[in-house]
Amino acid sequence: MTANNTVVQGQLDPFKPETVLAYELGFKADIIPNRFRLNAAAFYYDYHDQQYLGSYVVPGYGPLGRFDNIPKSEIWGVEFNTEINPVRHVYLMQNFGFLRSKYQKFQAINAAAVNAQYQQTGIWAPIYTDYAGTEGMNPKLTLNGSGDYRLTFLRRYEGEAGVDWNFRSAQSMVPGGTGNYQLPAYFLLGAHITVHPLKGPWTATVYASNILNREYFTTSSQSTTTYFRIPGPPRFIGGRIGLTY
Repeated sequence: MTANNTVVQGQLDPFKPETVLAYELGFKADIIPNRFRLNAAAFYYDYHDQQYLGSYVVPGYGPLGRFDNIPKSEIWGVEFNTEINPVRHVYLMQNFGFLRSKYQKFQAINAAAVNAQYQQTGIWAPIYTDYAGTEGMNPKLTLNGSGDYRLTFLRRYEGEAGVDWNFRSAQSMVPGGTGNYQLPAYFLLGAHITVHPLKGPWTATVYASNILNREYFTTSSQSTTTYFRIPGPPRFIGGRIGLTY
């Protein structure tokens, strides 16, 4: 929270420390040595007084940020990472994450209801909602990976050409957020070509990110009475040279 949007003492009320009891179970395995590696894990986080940046409605002014506690909440999910070399020169990598979160005990400002009431009445007033049993503000599914083709040429150099991808499912901006209070899902695609000597200090890469030039949003924020989304960069093509000393 920054000083320029702290206008009343209520925004500075102290909040409690956060505690979490975490359980995790996983494994790492070379299922087929040098061909198929799989790492996986399942986890469960039991939160008490989870800290989050919520809203505080100032009469005559509007909603502003304030740190609050979620009395009881939980997060659980699974994730894995796999590296595959199915045929000579081809290398595949994939990360997968599936996460679910839930508020078990939580009452908070309903941002959508507060804004709707203001549109109808011109009055800023807090409206609270019981979010017990509601999904948390996390994307449920994340995927990222790459596929590369590597080849030695002229006996002294190695070249690599590949593509990479990234997917994130929709994410709520506020508790129970939908529609305009939710970041849409997105999928990004990139590519690269790299050359370096087998024995030498340099490497050169040409790359492209967001090849499809998708419009997407990485996060969101709130400033006084405005909710806004922060966009990710558009298509970008560039290069880089690295030296190792």
